[in-house]
Parts: sequence; structure tokens; C-alpha cells
Amino acid sequence: MFKNSKLFKKILSGISAVVIMASNALSFIPASAADSEPAGGYAHDINVFSLDIKTGATGYNGYSYTSNEKDENGENIVKTITDDENNVVKPAYVWKADNSNEGHKFVYNIKLSVSGEGTTDIQSGDGTTEEAVGAGFIKITVPAHILRTADGAKGDAVDSLELPVPSEDEVYYQTENGVVQYDANGERKFYKLDEDGKKVYDTHEFVYKYDSENDAYIIYNTQPVSAGVVYEFPIAYCTEQKTWNYKDLGPSDPCKASLTIRSWEKDNTSQQADRTAVTNEIPVYIDTSAEIKSVQKSAEIVNGKAWLTPAQVLAKTGLSVSDDYRYVIWDVNTTVDEVTQKYKIELKDTISDITGSGKAKGEIIGYKLSGDASFTALADGTDKIDVTTTSTFTNAGRRTDYVLTRYELAASEGYEGLSEMLQGSSDDGIPAPANFQAHNDATVVLKPADEVDPDTEANCEAVYQFEKTKPTFHPVEEDYK
Repeated sequence: MFKNSKLFKKILSGISAVVIMASNALSFIPASAADSEPAGGYAHDINVFSLDIKTGATGYNGYSYTSNEKDENGENIVKTITDDENNVVKPAYVWKADNSNEGHKFVYNIKLSVSGEGTTDIQSGDGTTEEAVGAGFIKITVPAHILRTADGAKGDAVDSLELPVPSEDEVYYQTENGVVQYDANGERKFYKLDEDGKKVYDTHEFVYKYDSENDAYIIYNTQPVSAGVVYEFPIAYCTEQKTWNYKDLGPSDPCKASLTIRSWEKDNTSQQADRTAVTNEIPVYIDTSAEIKSVQKSAEIVNGKAWLTPAQVLAKTGLSVSDDYRYVIWDVNTTVDEVTQKYKIELKDTISDITGSGKAKGEIIGYKLSGDASFTALADGTDKIDVTTTSTFTNAGRRTDYVLTRYELAASEGYEGLSEMLQGSSDDGIPAPANFQAHNDATVVLKPADEVDPDTEANCEAVYQFEKTKPTFHPVEEDYK
């Protein structure tokens, strides 16, 4: 997929060109260096051909991150991005994703300067040598795609490329009876002839075409090129998917530009001798994350109290439960922050017996994780659970998980039972003051799905406290009538 960003820039030779050439002279590899040089030398030299990143990723002289792997002391190991040979990548270009949206751009910049014979140096009557530096004299090839999803997929659905020039089909070129006309070099004739037979070119100096065989785009000139000009071509690879679909800190395919100059032996335009070069290879990395911000827990209050009857439990959870207990539903509210990758949630919950003016046995008998359609009932009551979601999540903000607990009404060995505690008694038959507490502790663990970042967790405790005070009776006044 291609998008035209129209950011092409030409810098005429001078101070700017000198600065660029001085700073980038060693940033490319002459691909034709191994070829034997013509006796008279080449008509052109490649002074600058470089690739760097302008925006979209920050260069680090070694990018370190805390991993999910632990050392012998149980501490998370700090790692650094390395290549296939385990060498530290320097610089490593990383986007620390601050949002999950599609459309993030990795903007590379290609700089090119060629010196030698140009249009002002070539004079001929037959037009052949004029076309020597005409259409297709400069060809820059860049990959159509560099990003991959976590499962290795690549293509238009993964990233798109923005180029700073229009398509060769979007500018004027000669046709006869619908047939494209080509020059002596096999390139389209991007010009008209005026009344005097002079060539008139389109305003666009460069265009692109797609190379389907190599899944690449070729940027090339449409008209004769003057010597001593520095060109800049910003190109942008745009994400087409959410950040969590890309592998956390996995390298993209490297971006690399290759160059072909249709040169010739010096002072001999009839003897073609191409000059070629390639830039360095630059992959990019996306650092995604998901973290717990906070966890809070509370007992659900229904009609002013947390104790639920079996009928209320059935209405709220769909579970049929025994009349021998009273029940409490505990809400575990977790706030998840900075979600740029998928995650799972692990819930650890522990219940304790009711204590205070007596004692009643407490047990966990069910739970419902956020996203589940219904409550899960446990075959037997237990004092703790440890459950993990089967699905992954991508939503930020608040999520609520639920834990269902029960407390025995009847007395048993070591327990007065909830009935006795709720009713209370005294020698004079007046209900005694009573207070008791139900405790519930929870730990929520967020587990990043890519298994690169460490888990994050947060703990919380909730207490439901019930107090029943002894009634106070006021005497009747004697003069009451």
C-alpha cells in the first residue's frame, strides 16, 4: 500500500551540499567497488548516499529493558536489544509506544548527491547523449514493507509506505494510440515537444513505480539531472494495525536503500558503466507494555447490607446456593494503564473467618472474571483461589472481577455461627451489642501476553464491618398525659 506524502526536497550545490557531503561521505557502501574501474574512470561519483531516521523512533546506544526472566535471587533480569549474533544493537531505534492506535510513522530520510557530467556538460546534435542523464539516470530502490506482526505476517495489512513523489502514472508521459512511448534507455518520455521541437517536462522531477518481483518501490528521475545537486527523500512506513499485533521489541525487517546511477566511461557516453551503492540497514523496534495502576476491593451492598440471602444470590449470580449460609459478593476493581500490548489477568483471593463478637466459618464458593458470561461455581468451599483469564485483553481503564463467599449460620466446633452473632443475647433478654468483621484479601497480577515484560501486580484488602448496638430505653415522664 502506498501513500504520497510529497515531502521531496532538492538542495542546490553550495554550503548546504558541502555540509551534508562532509557528514555522510562514509554512510554508504559502493556496491560496484569490486568491479574493475574503466581505464578513464567513471563520468560520475556518488558523494552522498545515506539513510537515517528522522522521526518515529529514538536512537539508543544500547536499549535496555526489564525482562520477565528472573535470576537466582528471584529478581527480574535487565536485558539489552541484541542482533542474531547476540551483539548489542547500536544504535537501536525504538518507539516506546505511548498509544495503541494505527498510523504511527517511522520516517526515514534518504540523502543523495552525485557529481560529474550533467546536462550542462553534454552537447550533442542527435539527442542521444541528452538522454544519458535523462529519465531513469538515478534509481533508488526501497522495500515496500518492513514491519511484521507478532506471527510474522507482512504486507499491505501490516504497514504502508508514504513516498515524497507521485506515481509515474500521475504525471504526463507520451503515448501514441494509447501506447506508452519510450526513449533509447527504455524509460517513458516524460516530456512534450513545443513548436520549436524543444522538450517541455512536467514539474515533477522524480516519480515512483512498483517493482512487484521484489516487492519494492523505485524512485527515479523523469528529466535530465544537473550535476552537483543534493536530494533528500523522506519516506515513511506507517503501522496499519494496533500496537499489540506487533511483536514487543522484535526487530522489523531492516530498511535499506539501493542506488543505481546510469553512468558511463568518462568522456565516452556511448560506453555505459553503472555506478551502484547501498545504504546501511536500519530496523526499528516497538516497545509495548501494559501495567496495573491500582486495585481496590469492596463488599457489594444490597438493601443497606452486604449479607445476601440464597434468593438474592440466585438473582445476582445465577447460582443456586444453600439456605444454611449467608453470602457476600466482593468486587475487585482493577485499573489498567498504558495498554499497548495484550495481557491476561491472574486473580488470587483469600478469605478469612468472621471474627469479633463470636466466630463464623467463611469460604469462597465462586467467582466471575471480567469478560466471563457467568459465575463459575466451585465444587467445594475453599479459603483461597488462584485463577487466570483464558482470553487476552486490550482495554485500558477499570475492570471488575467478582468473588462469591459464604458464612455458616449454624454453630459448629470452634464457631458460634452467624445466626448467634447476628441475634445476640443477654440475661435480661435484651439483644447485646455485637460487632464483627469479614476480611477478604486479593492480589491481581497483570501478565503481558508477549512474555517479554515482567508481570505487574497489586494487593488490596477489604473489610466488611457490622455493628449492632444495645437499645437504650428512656423512662416515661411523670407528668405525661
